[in-house]
Amino acid sequence: MEHHNGYRQIYEELRRRIENGTYKPGDLLPPERLLQEEWNVERTTIRRALTLLVRDGLILKRAGIGSVVTSSMPFSHSEQAVPQHDNSSQLLGMVVANGGGRSAKALRTHNFIGPVSNAFSYLGLEQGFQVFTTVTTYPTADIGLLDLLKACRGIIWADNVPQKMLEEARRRQIPSVLMSQRLRGFRSVVIDNEDGMRQIVAHLHGLGHRNIAYIGGDSMFYNSIERRKAFIAAMNACGLPAREELISTFGWSEQEAARMAEIILMKHPEVTAICAANDRMADAVIRTLRARGTRIPEDISVTGFGAADFSALLPIPPTTIKTDYMHFARELFNALLLEMENPWQNPSTVFVETELLPRASTGSVSPYALR
Repeated sequence: MEHHNGYRQIYEELRRRIENGTYKPGDLLPPERLLQEEWNVERTTIRRALTLLVRDGLILKRAGIGSVVTSSMPFSHSEQAVPQHDNSSQLLGMVVANGGGRSAKALRTHNFIGPVSNAFSYLGLEQGFQVFTTVTTYPTADIGLLDLLKACRGIIWADNVPQKMLEEARRRQIPSVLMSQRLRGFRSVVIDNEDGMRQIVAHLHGLGHRNIAYIGGDSMFYNSIERRKAFIAAMNACGLPAREELISTFGWSEQEAARMAEIILMKHPEVTAICAANDRMADAVIRTLRARGTRIPEDISVTGFGAADFSALLPIPPTTIKTDYMHFARELFNALLLEMENPWQNPSTVFVETELLPRASTGSVSPYALR
């Protein structure tokens, strides 16, 4: 069989093999060395193809083991897509709120949801479960989805699922755990945004920054709300004013992040650092400021949040906050097991720790900077 040797062609062929069942959930892909030989390419080409499969939630890379297939199911739902099981079902569900105009594909390749879903599926496979991942709408409550998911022994509800839907799940006594969302009466697993933002601001403060701006996020999603609140608290903890005119929440648009950064710096030249709500916005700010001649970090320091996989490969990788995907997924899985054993008893919230990753986008304040 003749193969094209571009990494995208290799990715498409491996994806096809996963989706047609050649490689099934739980299988190991051939070692990178054998894939190199099959396509006659360098190892870096194979790794780029595998990175796309990880992004799509189809494989999980395990150190010392290899690339494990985690799913062959699409990130959508239909009556035919959900197998009907009896009470001995080993099926778990993960439902992600499709809000803000995000497509199913965008959710599957989301910098955080994608790899966490991938890792959660792998953990399920290790324990003999199959994991079905789907989307629901926001803010509309898709109650009918609960009928489709009645075969699941337990469900992870992720990223701002409508409260009406969660209340119906509780009424039906479906074991449920919330991801990146909190609601009284539910177990939940969330990023420790407060500690993450504290580390970011303390890092900038230690570099001499005093006038720090914050951009990004919205007023709907838990992580967005918590990061803004955490930024204000972290500034106060360092004895710095969290000035309202330097805090802008407008959504998750990279274009808007770049525009707001330019506006803030034009109106407030004393600003020496900008904290963005995630890495994509941080990258957009860095690229835009560099294009107009601003030096990063000599003139302006920029930080992100989330440690997206792509961010380490950028020309100027943003200083950011990392939450280990596998650790987060394991906390989700353990919480769901506990909930299935003791449904609706003693619900609690797990805050998953974060780690500061200092990178090239932050530096000490220039002695010539306005302060």
